[in-house]
Amino acid sequence: MSANGAPAAPRKTVDYGTGIVVSDDGAILADREITDGCLAITIGGHGNADLVAEDRDHGLALLRIYGARALKPLALADGAAKASVDLAGIADPQSQGGGSAASGVKASVTQVGTGGDLALSPPPGFGFSGAAALDESGKFAGVALLKPVVVATAVAANAAPAAQAVLVPAETVREFLKANGVAANGTSDDPKPAVVRVICVRK
Repeated sequence: MSANGAPAAPRKTVDYGTGIVVSDDGAILADREITDGCLAITIGGHGNADLVAEDRDHGLALLRIYGARALKPLALADGAAKASVDLAGIADPQSQGGGSAASGVKASVTQVGTGGDLALSPPPGFGFSGAAALDESGKFAGVALLKPVVVATAVAANAAPAAQAVLVPAETVREFLKANGVAANGTSDDPKPAVVRVICVRK
């Protein structure tokens, strides 16, 4: 049940998200919702990943792959989300004919309430949760997360839950990585080679 008493949306048996390679030794930043309750987590093109740490307050997960070569971690420079950001992610395979190409979309940024939370509009498509957000100067500004919105009204059994998107700021991301001993050593400002598909398989 959700906080408002409405039934929670059913979890997908197979969930797709985007991960950001943040170090050349295989540390990957991802959406905690995508990696929650998985029997197995796979990184497209690299194999299985271990869930190392979570930040429930901010919706972040830290994954690690082993033995991967030629990773191109993203530079987590001190960008700042202002009026808009460019998101780099990997859309759900159903929306790209089974493909796994990285792509980019634009979103506007607005502050929600007094807590400093940042909303993204329009929300990116499925698969983009965990996408890298870059500011107008091309610097890392944070991570985009899709949040399921639970509504009390009945919906068709096959209808996807509505989603809103939020931006976890770059500083929060860096603090999470530092707290978990990750030396973010990326030097690339090109996000597309640094994003990977995260695949979660549940019961």
